[in-house]
Amino acid sequence: KEEQNFKETEPKEEILEPESQAQPEKISDDDMEILMDFVSEARENLDTIEVNLIDLEQDPSDKDIINDIFRPFHTIKGVSGFLSLTKINKLAHATENLLDGARSGDFLINDTATDAILESVDTLKNLIARVSLGTQTGFKQPDDDIDVDSLREKLQKLQASLTKGEKTPLGEIPAIK
Repeated sequence: KEEQNFKETEPKEEILEPESQAQPEKISDDDMEILMDFVSEARENLDTIEVNLIDLEQDPSDKDIINDIFRPFHTIKGVSGFLSLTKINKLAHATENLLDGARSGDFLINDTATDAILESVDTLKNLIARVSLGTQTGFKQPDDDIDVDSLREKLQKLQASLTKGEKTPLGEIPAIK
């Protein structure tokens, strides 16, 4: 029965989508407070991640620091999934998977991985800024201009190449020091 309901609502969503760009969807009062809390918590989590990444660069094998970076991504992933913030959820999930590989000891986080994680943080900040703007205007803000798919693919390829033990993932040439 659930499948039938989904199929019945699917065409309606496709029909409503063009209108939703012209008339943004109003955020309910119930959702407003939850979204405001999410924005606040997510920003704190992303700041924590940035600080911990600096520490991780000093000691890439420190499992405690990796866990301190993993947990905020895990939280953002979970709450964004609950709130149907799909782009945030998918990007946090891909970054969490990369970190999980490092937590499992499959590889060490190198400079390339650190840069990719920081890129993920920056993109998540942009997406969260749209959610925040929505809480200020009372209407959901479009985020079609923010691409997460190419970054998710980059994170997945990076994880695969690091797991295989490749020294210079994604065809990068190492910097001469």
